[in-house]
Amino acid sequence: RRVERARKISHLTLEQEQQLVENEKLLIVALSALNQWTFEQIVSNYDFSQAELIQCLAKLDRIKLIDLLPGNRIKPLITTDFQWQKNGPIQRFFETQVQHDFFKSRFESPGEIRLFVTGMLTRTSNAIMMQKLERLAGDFRRMHQQDLSYPLDDRHGTSLVLAMRPWELELFLRHRRAGSEKTF
Repeated sequence: RRVERARKISHLTLEQEQQLVENEKLLIVALSALNQWTFEQIVSNYDFSQAELIQCLAKLDRIKLIDLLPGNRIKPLITTDFQWQKNGPIQRFFETQVQHDFFKSRFESPGEIRLFVTGMLTRTSNAIMMQKLERLAGDFRRMHQQDLSYPLDDRHGTSLVLAMRPWELELFLRHRRAGSEKTF
């Protein structure tokens, strides 16, 4: 078990992430593999030939994101707390391409929710809320791991965005007196 845990990774390098964002198919295969899709599920859900899929899986195996096992079985090599690089290629891809698409929703359909709350917090309260959001993200990752045992047809791609920052609307900033700006 220790050897197995030592082989798992908690993040990719910037170069590895860049390889994923430069190749749409490789990115799709990587995300599918990390969500424990089988070879057959990927082939049946995306327009890849088996040869293309094998090439992508072999590349993911070379960068140590997965083990490509006999019979085209896929074994992800990530820890349960795996994260993308902060300000890395995947996050930039998210910011430029995914985020806009994600927020096009009115969040009124079943399974959708958008909460926006505002208030004024101290640094202490802000730190407490950040800890709670980190715990919520951990709960999400644990549920994802638990749900991997269910058939693919019972699972749905789900995204959770948690965002919080000390921030002031531009309108307010334009009307601030000189010297009264707040820093955090």
